[in-house]
Amino acid sequence: MQVVLFTAILTVLSLMPSGEQNLPAMQNPALGQEQAVRKHTLEECVELATQNYPLIKRYDLIEKAKEYTIRNIAKSHLPQVALSAKGSYQSDVTSIPIVFPGMAIDPMSKDQYSAIVNVEQTIWDGGISGAYKKQSEATAASQRMEVEVELYTLRERVHNIYFGILLAEGYIQELRIAERELNRAKERVESYIYAGAANRSDLSAVEVELISLKQRMRELISDKEAFFTMLSQITGVEFNQNSTLQVPLVKSAENKEIMRPELNLFISRQNSLERERAVIDSRSLPKLGAYLQAGYGRPGLNMLKDEFAGFYTAGIKVVWNLGSLYTKRDELRLISLRQSEIDTQRELFLYNIRLKSTGVNSKIKKLQELLEDDRKMIELRVSLKDAAEKKLEGGTISVSEYLRELNILDIARSALRRREIELIMAHTELKYTLNN
Repeated sequence: MQVVLFTAILTVLSLMPSGEQNLPAMQNPALGQEQAVRKHTLEECVELATQNYPLIKRYDLIEKAKEYTIRNIAKSHLPQVALSAKGSYQSDVTSIPIVFPGMAIDPMSKDQYSAIVNVEQTIWDGGISGAYKKQSEATAASQRMEVEVELYTLRERVHNIYFGILLAEGYIQELRIAERELNRAKERVESYIYAGAANRSDLSAVEVELISLKQRMRELISDKEAFFTMLSQITGVEFNQNSTLQVPLVKSAENKEIMRPELNLFISRQNSLERERAVIDSRSLPKLGAYLQAGYGRPGLNMLKDEFAGFYTAGIKVVWNLGSLYTKRDELRLISLRQSEIDTQRELFLYNIRLKSTGVNSKIKKLQELLEDDRKMIELRVSLKDAAEKKLEGGTISVSEYLRELNILDIARSALRRREIELIMAHTELKYTLNN
């Protein structure tokens, strides 16, 4: 009987990730008092766990990183200013080896100086800044979807803990019913002993069953307390043995469409690759810009005038980096390969989800059929127990035989409770699998 009682509890415990017990727990006495008087729902616990999960902070970090990146991209259209200054001495200078009567041409100085301000303004960059901006937005969207997927998997951990508590509570309730019946049997056996119709060994057999039942009760209460501790840690809100969890309503998923966040993640990754493709295309286009260069030095623009003078030049230039064309084709092919890989991952994901949902639907149908049999079986077991109780009063059966009927009824009730919770778990699992 003990093996039957703890099978589902151990199953749920095996599904729990070991690292969750390291999450920080928040202490709030006021919330703890509130929980003692109201029921908590599964959706509420999922929401609390989501808000408490450290990864939620990444949303703000992603948004700030996107803003900084876009801001820097926008600054690429600002005028680019460069300052330079130099002084030099050269061993020889250009001279005119012609002598004109009555006119002397002084040679240039061998020491020369200049201070220059160079201003460049992009007029058209081939669309690369816009492509980079859209790529940054697509990357941020993909990162946000990664967080969504991680937070969605958190639901399954909360489900395991939540239903672990419900299973423990269900078994505890059934054990309390069995305890009341055993106490009634103990009182009868004591009266039979007083009347000389039973032996002391019969009373010992009942007391052994009571001790075994109390041991199982303590184990279940300890398991329930451990689950509540994990629920407190994962939600950041204090739960205790006085907290009450509401049994979720069994509702079949009418919409069979798969709406998992992973599908949006695949789409966002494809969009990010498309933006990367646009960046590659923009890099191979020519760029148009204007420039202004102003300075002061010796000599100025007039090389034959050996004196300090100011000067400037202005114009428009076109730059076309043909080197990017060498690698463009292979880079685009790599993008296509990565997109095909994402398509394959998406198809595999949908295949696994459909396979899992089929298995869960089969499990739901099986549990529904078993529950009908369990209810009929318990009705029959109750009548058999009542009949055994009357036979015990009449002295036609022994106490051991009566206890055997009690144990069988206890096992049947525990099986019914376990399957009721398993059916709710299966419906919740199907809803989680499809996200609808």
